[in-house]
Amino acid sequence: MIRFLFPSDPLKSKKPDDAFTDQIEAFRKVGFETAIISLEDLHQGECKVIPKISTSEQIVYRGWMLSGNEYTNLSRAIASLKAEMLIDVESYLLCHHLPNWYPLISDLTPKTVIFPVDVDLKAELVNLGWSSYFIKDYVKSLKTASGAILRSTDDVEQLVENMIKYRGRIEGGFCIREVEEFVPRSEIRYFVVRGMPYAPDPEQNIPEIVKEVSCRIHSPFFSVDIVKHKDARDRVVEVGDGQVSDIVGWTAERLSDIWKDGG
Repeated sequence: MIRFLFPSDPLKSKKPDDAFTDQIEAFRKVGFETAIISLEDLHQGECKVIPKISTSEQIVYRGWMLSGNEYTNLSRAIASLKAEMLIDVESYLLCHHLPNWYPLISDLTPKTVIFPVDVDLKAELVNLGWSSYFIKDYVKSLKTASGAILRSTDDVEQLVENMIKYRGRIEGGFCIREVEEFVPRSEIRYFVVRGMPYAPDPEQNIPEIVKEVSCRIHSPFFSVDIVKHKDARDRVVEVGDGQVSDIVGWTAERLSDIWKDGG
């Protein structure tokens, strides 16, 4: 049996985080059991799940983004309760970290070069010689301050400083992506559940590129973001683990419905 696990309120561990109450209600309405966990206690080595989960349940987390170490701790905590995460640590990192999913779909997404966190990034960008660069770590790009696109290598140190300032750390290393010409506001998020892709609108056709990605990436639950190139091609801009992907463009009801159909 699948149970969906959500974060508790940071200050009131017996109550769900307000950001996820609509999802909790939606999953319950279609017949799924839910529970909450205190991430704050988990960081301290304690596992508090309310209500108590049953032995042999498969747990799907829906909540805030977790690092690889944090997800490993969550998986171990759930195992200590004699249940298991539906998505193991390897599958989580397959979709959560760009260097893991990029080789599987490199022909469907902008060219990307990956560097360790301690690299002389300016020197490497000069060697690449591109006219512009989209810079992110293994997980996220900078969406504040200067943004993620670099037009001059002279600005790279400031961009990295901003990444650390606004994100707290560089996770994994640097992913340097070639900037392509995309149609503004054309990005759509799709979710894949057990190999079946779903659109935010049930009447919407699934693009062929999403079907192809769902065949190449083997994880029980992940997201894929598709954008339209100015030459009319569909391109993948992001893949993410479905447990920590925002429902941008979706409703909580639609997300629970696809699990009712495919879970």
